[in-house]
Amino acid sequence: MKTLPVSRHEALRHELELLDAAIMREHMFDEDRALARIPDTQGLGGPSESTTPMMTSGIDIEQGQMSNDSHSRVP
Repeated sequence: MKTLPVSRHEALRHELELLDAAIMREHMFDEDRALARIPDTQGLGGPSESTTPMMTSGIDIEQGQMSNDSHSRVP
């Protein structure tokens, strides 16, 4: 909200309320809810400040490789 024009604050608050309701509905455990509420560092297409490779489901996204012994390339 710090960089958002004041005229858009109410719309953002509304969207955040909808997001929070979805988190509450979809995630049963407090730990999962806490993870779901961690801000996205990229936002809507903005650059990430992190240079650490992201790991998702055993795939090294930055390197495009599987993290298992096969080291297969991701298509």
